Order: sequence, then structure tokens, then C-alpha cells
Amino acid sequence: MVKQAKSENNDVGKHNLFTGLKGFIPLLIFLAAMLSVYFNLGTSGIFESAEGRYASIARKMADTGDWLTPRLNDMKYFAKPPVTYWLGALGIKIFGANEFGVRFFLPVAAGLTALGTFFIGRLFFGTLVGLLSAMILCTSLFFQLAFRGFTSDPFLTAAETFMVLVLFLYLNRPQDKYKYLFWASVSLCFMIKGPPSLLPLPGLIIAAIYTGQKQALKSLFTFYKGIALFLVFGLGWYILVSFQNPGLLKYFILNETFLRVFSQAHSHSAPFYYFFALIPVAIFPWLGLFFTSLTQQIEEFTEAPTSTYLLLWIAFPLLIFSFSQSKIPAYIMPLMVPIAILTAEGIKRTFFEHNSVALRNSRWHCIGISALTAFSGVIMSYWGYLNFNGAKKIGQMAIFGGIFWLFCALIILAFVLKASRKGVLIIIAAIIPGFMLFVLPYLDGSEPYQGNNRLPSQHVFLKQIAKALPATQKLLFVDNTLKSWYFYTGKNAVACGIPADDDYNGREINSPENFVDKKDTLQNIKPDTMLIILENSIPETENIIGKKLNVIIGDGEWKLAQTGSSSVK
Repeated sequence: MVKQAKSENNDVGKHNLFTGLKGFIPLLIFLAAMLSVYFNLGTSGIFESAEGRYASIARKMADTGDWLTPRLNDMKYFAKPPVTYWLGALGIKIFGANEFGVRFFLPVAAGLTALGTFFIGRLFFGTLVGLLSAMILCTSLFFQLAFRGFTSDPFLTAAETFMVLVLFLYLNRPQDKYKYLFWASVSLCFMIKGPPSLLPLPGLIIAAIYTGQKQALKSLFTFYKGIALFLVFGLGWYILVSFQNPGLLKYFILNETFLRVFSQAHSHSAPFYYFFALIPVAIFPWLGLFFTSLTQQIEEFTEAPTSTYLLLWIAFPLLIFSFSQSKIPAYIMPLMVPIAILTAEGIKRTFFEHNSVALRNSRWHCIGISALTAFSGVIMSYWGYLNFNGAKKIGQMAIFGGIFWLFCALIILAFVLKASRKGVLIIIAAIIPGFMLFVLPYLDGSEPYQGNNRLPSQHVFLKQIAKALPATQKLLFVDNTLKSWYFYTGKNAVACGIPADDDYNGREINSPENFVDKKDTLQNIKPDTMLIILENSIPETENIIGKKLNVIIGDGEWKLAQTGSSSVK
């Protein structure tokens, strides 16, 4: 890896790009990525259910000052380590309990991820590829969507990127400072998401052994000061809370590790090929260039160390996630970094080499991207037209967004005719950020989009409840919960009828009084207790209570109801 990175570094100078800005490139990349995510960051409501869960736990930490024990609706919740909650709580302390406050550090994570991507790309292939890597990452569909949701995955992506960067820096030039930084970054990753955060390492270790770095690896993984650092800062919180909560260690190992991989207990099952199908969508609009570069890197796997590292960095976690019974799109967020670097190397060969083959290849790539963008624009506009009557707001966004993509497709073709390969790259890079300009200022996250389906934020409903009800009001969830409940209301609510496999039920680590029997609770419900209930649960609940429910506030399928005086006939 080291020799190839150095030799290819020298090739970049002939392009003479941004020569006067070289010292400012890292800062510009960080700011560009960060500001693109800050744009309308607090416009949409908190989405159910993952973001709502993280946001509610963060507010609970900010309200109570208990930074050690995560709590969801006043119940201990140890599904994830606390770093994400800490960052959300800190944002709430600074800006208040609002969407912008809890999401405040997401753009910082985006900027750091882009910066780390640039440094790794530069280390592997030179400054040009580093710059292209950051551009591809920041202008991909998945980056622009995923870094706007307050979950652990954006922060994990930033931390993993720097963990891998430090590993490469160490392998390039073994020094003790990199050993300390590596183990510190491993500790941070582990405190963000536990064992899954270390999935890039096995593939990279295999690549390092294959490329003759066995001795350097041995020195790194027998560095006892680094291991001690990890034991204190990476495992310290786990050890402390396990002593305080009997049964928690079993929960960490069994429920959050083995059952998540080997069972469908977490209800996120999907086919084996799920992530293989997701990656082309995630990297849009760069997917054609990604596949071309992937083919090139596979051909060079045994000859070029950089190809070995990139492919194994992607392949090992991808296979583990694919075999896992629990599949969520955000799992592959960290893989967007090596995918962007791999794609950037292909773009360098196709768009920046001055020969007839590269010119011809770039032309066909541009025509393909133009056709795909135009096709996507037509489909989007047509969908908006079909759903305009029932979902006017979303329909308008889809129509105008589709028209914008059609316009981009035409501009790409115009640059192809002018043989301006760099102009084409600029337009491709504008496809997703430009689309976000149409969507973000007008999207609040609760709009209907097709039939009775709505976007999954319940912020309108919950803000109405928070405003209407006194702090002492007794509340009961029936059959389901809104994870963003506490974030918007600041109130605790008991729940009944929650399925046993729901994340809400941490029966081994919570007191029995946190769990109530549905039938017994509803039959003995007091008139002053309000129910938060889904519309389709109302008939069964009325039959158990024996009285009609009066709906006080409703938004979509969720209702706030109270027992009435009339009996069920």
C-alpha cells in the first residue's frame, strides 16, 4: 500500500488542480460537508421510531442530569452505549429541546467523515482522489439523507472513518502516537455502538497480513498501553452499568449481539441480497462509475495493495451484515467511505487521464448517468402527478424535483457535446444537493404521501398534547408507543399491551412496576387517565373497558382519548 500511494501521489501534480488552495482543502471539505447538512436541519420533526428513541433518551439525560443510565420513558434502556445520547443531550442543553438542538452535532459528524475520507483517499491515491472521494461521499443520496437523522450511525461513521485512517497512518509509518490514536478511536467506536463498530478491522487485518504488514500489526495489537486505554474508556461504561444492573451483561452479550445477528428477535429481517441492492441506491448518482471502478479494483486485487485494502474493507462487513438476521439501511453507512474512495479512483482514470480511451469511456459514462437521471426524474414527476390530489405537498416536491433532475440530465448532455468532462462532474455532484433544496425547506415530516400513508413524524400530534395537558396528567399507551413521546412532551407515560419482543421491554433490567397487564389495567382504569392509542386499537380497548372512548386530539392514526360515560353496546 505505501509504495503505490507514494508513486500515485506524484501523478496528481500534473493535473495542477487547486494548487494555491492546497493548505485550505481540508478546511473547505469539512465546512462544505457540515454546512450542507446544517441546511434546514431542524425543519422536519423527529421521525419514528429510531430517531424518536434516541431523541427522547437524550432529552431525559438533559432533564435529569443522569448521564450514566439511558432511560426511555423512565425505563432503563441499554440497547446502545451512551455517546450518541450525550451528544444529543449536550445539543439540547445549548439550544433547547427542539429538533435543531438534538441534531446539532450531526453536521459535525458529517464534516469529520468527509475530512477523514479525503485523508484516506489522499493517502492511497493522492490529493485529487482524496478531493473526489469527499465530493462523491457528500453528494451521494445516502449521505444527504442519513446524516440528518439523530441516531448512532452518523457518529459511528465518523468515528470508524478516523479509526481506519489512523490504522493506515500507522501501517504507513509505525509510530507510538498512532498506536495511542488507534486505541483511542477504537474506544470511541465501541462507546458509540459496541461490537458492530469494529467490523471493518477483520477485513483490514487480513489485507495487512496479505500485504506483508504482519509485524506492524503484532506490535499494534500487543501495545499494552493501548489495550489498557480501551479497557478504561471503551469498556469502562459497560463494566460499571453491568455491576449496577444485575442481568445486564447477559443482555449485552445475548440480546444485543448474538440474537441481533442470528435470530429475527429484533424484527428487522430482510433477504440476503438486501444490502447489495441498497448500495447502488445509496451511491446514486455515482453508481455507474462505482461499478466500473469496482470491476477495475477486483482485477487488481492481488497486485495492488490499495485494491486489497479497499475491497476487504467493504467485503467483510458487507458479508456479515448480509448473513445477519437483522438488517437496517443505516448499517452500511460506514461503508460509504471506501465506496466513495473506490469510485473516486475510477473517476480519476476515466475523467482525468488524457487519452482517447479515457475520453470515450467518460463520454459513455456521462450519457448513462444522464439517461438514469432523466428516467428517475420522469418517474418521480409522474408519481407526484398521480398522488397530487391526496398528497399535494409531497406531490409538488416530487414534480419539481423530477423536473430539476431532467434539467440536470440535459445539462450533462450539453457538457458531453462540449467534451467538458469536469463540467459534467460538477453537474452530477449537484443532482442530490440541488434536489434537497427543493425538499428540505417545505418538509415537516408528517405529510401524507400516498393514500392513508404518512411520513413517520408525529411531532404535530405530540406538540398538541404537550400544550394541552397539565404536567400532572395521567397517561397510558395502549398496544404501541411513540418513541419521540418524551422528547416532545417531557412527560412519562405507562404502557400496556406492548409486544414482548419490543425494544421497550427490558424486563431483565427494569423493575416489575414498569410493566402492567393490559386487561387488568384497562378494566380498572380511572376516568382521569388519558389513553394514547392507535385508531385500530380503539374497538378492542372499548370492549375491555366496557365504555366508549372520546377522542380529544387526533392526527392521522394516533389518538388521545378518554373514557366516556356511554357503555359499549
